[in-house]
Amino acid sequence: MEVLTTPCFVVDAALGRLAKWLRIAGFDTIYDPSLSLAVAEFYIEAGKTLLTRKATLFDVLKGENVIYIQSDHYQEQLREVIRATGLESKHFKPFSRCTVCNLSTVNVSRTAVAERVPDYIRENVDTFFICHGCKRVYWRGSHSSNAVSYTHLRAHETGR
Repeated sequence: MEVLTTPCFVVDAALGRLAKWLRIAGFDTIYDPSLSLAVAEFYIEAGKTLLTRKATLFDVLKGENVIYIQSDHYQEQLREVIRATGLESKHFKPFSRCTVCNLSTVNVSRTAVAERVPDYIRENVDTFFICHGCKRVYWRGSHSSNAVSYTHLRAHETGR
């Protein structure tokens, strides 16, 4: 499968946690828990890659932009996506998307979010991001050290 310069994924109801982690990694990821066959076909025709755990949907839509995800665990699901699409580290842009609404985030100053974050965070964190759409504020915290990186996933895949 040829990798798009800016991969975009469509994820069905069974892959909600994978959708969140794809967004954390910086990928445009549409999560549609009520994804129908017609809507899936529309997204595929628009050049998006469908990720599904539904064997029946996969069997009907088999093709270059449809990936059947076998694992129940999001880390292994991410590895499956990397293997199937040929994603490389240059495609990962961690924390550049809102994990909830999928829109891009932008860097903002500490002052700009001072009233919206806990005192301890405001005093100890230098870099903040805000979502254009839902206005959620993000910062790199303990979740950052737990985030799954491309390098980490590849190392586990190759056994290094």
